[in-house]
Amino acid sequence: MMVYIRMRHNFFIRHPHQGFTLIEVLIASVILFAIITLLYQAIAQSTHSSDIARKNLEINSVMPLITGKIKSQLSGRFFQVQNSGEGELLGINYIWHAEQLQKKPLRQSFADQDFENYTNIFLWQVSLTLHSHSKNQTIRYQEVSWR
Repeated sequence: MMVYIRMRHNFFIRHPHQGFTLIEVLIASVILFAIITLLYQAIAQSTHSSDIARKNLEINSVMPLITGKIKSQLSGRFFQVQNSGEGELLGINYIWHAEQLQKKPLRQSFADQDFENYTNIFLWQVSLTLHSHSKNQTIRYQEVSWR
């Protein structure tokens, strides 16, 4: 047995077996699609940010190894002294070039046993270009070496 409760102004409380009106379904659909759209955009932005971070990490993780190798080549410790070069390390190709900015003689106060074989200190401006399969990056920095 169904019971209707009569309220003021001829409004009725909904019968339990009666469905939703078309307006209610449309409003619910609009809200649902708006939420789905916002979630999709948030996931797409998160994926894009993750890709950018991965590309930056891929290049920046080998940077200390490459700059250490360049410093060794500028000082001539393990290699013949060079002011440019190229190579590949962990899937990252790199090209570098160094210009000598300053050359100064080693001060006598620094000429202890660690520096006794060195006579000059050099300041270099190094341009390093890194190429990976997904990103290219050029970095300029200054390096100090002594010979």
